[in-house]
Amino acid sequence: GLNLAAGWAMTGQHRRCAGVAAEVETVAARLGLGPLQAGCAFMRGVADAFDGSQASAGNHLTRALRLAPDDADLASGVWAIGHGIGALVAEDRARARNAFARARRSAPERHTLILDASLGPGLLLDALAGTAAPDAVQTAWQAEAHDARWSALWLRAALAVAYAHAG
Repeated sequence: GLNLAAGWAMTGQHRRCAGVAAEVETVAARLGLGPLQAGCAFMRGVADAFDGSQASAGNHLTRALRLAPDDADLASGVWAIGHGIGALVAEDRARARNAFARARRSAPERHTLILDASLGPGLLLDALAGTAAPDAVQTAWQAEAHDARWSALWLRAALAVAYAHAG
């Protein structure tokens, strides 16, 4: 069920995502499956953030962190995707930068279970500000998982902007 919720989120079906995540979270709570509850709260927060409901998103994302306080990958995702991309949806670059920095601090070691969701969007913001050189973006891209669409989307955009700023 949680994978289905994530699929709905990735296809822009945010209300469906939130609905499925809420159903799965209810069952996970009844069974005492804290990590699954945390994942569901995360997905509900992402759905709300992407729909522009920042207050509700914040409540779900905070609950996700509370349910799995030792899960660095979840914390990084909460900050990068929930708060960071949510801030970009709200057109708040400063808040997005802060969220991406917090995501990197949440999981300082190389990610093992998920991609570094803060890397590409953070570099795109740097490129837009004129502070990311094309070489820096290419180096980051080389270090990311090959064929990862999330990374490719953001890093290609960052590279194009970095080249435009470089002239």
